[in-house]
Amino acid sequence: MSEETGHLVLIVNNGSISAWHLAIGKSPQNIAVHGEVFFSITSTEDINFALLDIKDNINGRGLSIDYYHWLFDRHARQQLIDLRHLSDLLDERFGWQLISLDWVAARFGCKVADLTLPFIEQELLPWLVCTDDAAERKQMKGALEREHANESERLLNERVAMEQENRRLQAQNSALRQVDKERLVTYLPALFSRVFTILGAADLALLCGSVEPLNIPNPYPEPSTEALRVLQRQFRNLPQNAQLEIVQLVQSLPHRQRLTVRSEMRELIYELEG
Repeated sequence: MSEETGHLVLIVNNGSISAWHLAIGKSPQNIAVHGEVFFSITSTEDINFALLDIKDNINGRGLSIDYYHWLFDRHARQQLIDLRHLSDLLDERFGWQLISLDWVAARFGCKVADLTLPFIEQELLPWLVCTDDAAERKQMKGALEREHANESERLLNERVAMEQENRRLQAQNSALRQVDKERLVTYLPALFSRVFTILGAADLALLCGSVEPLNIPNPYPEPSTEALRVLQRQFRNLPQNAQLEIVQLVQSLPHRQRLTVRSEMRELIYELEG
């Protein structure tokens, strides 16, 4: 069977009929006959009645059918002699064949009576799918190779995209750290008195993820009153997350207890620390 081909298997055995849709690479699908896996039949009229329901179910599911396979036991042979009862389902455009269940059972070394539902689903139907195995194995191998190549290409593209995103995030993180350095150097003197005599340039650089010491003069001159007012006003205008970033960083350091908060910023700093 080709990958695109749909096969309908009709099994007439032990006074019942069942229907199955087969397609390469897929599990067999049972086509219920009037709601039953095995629909009881006693006459050719019952078979015709079953075929009509099978046809409706096939059309309702939108299944592709290219070949029909009738598997029948010796008791059903007479019922299938009159092929007019197949006209409701079969079409001259489609291939179909009649297969003796006695022959099939002999192929498996068992009897027709042993053809139970688990045997049909797990042994018989998979065997039917693979009977034309030479061309199908080649086609399936080609399909698997194409699928593998497509999957490899997809994974490679994902890896390249992830590496690009990782580089972008690293660059972004580096830029954010640079902003942190600038903010620390700019606003810490506005928040704490003589802050850079306690927090050295090298320590601050390490806290910002840099091995290069920050460019802070030693000793660092205290800002003028006018400069303090401007810087403090700018700090108050920062987004709260930016304020928290600076204050909570300092709060987490052992140096914090040695730092003196400027009186005009005390209320805000304590609020941010809390």
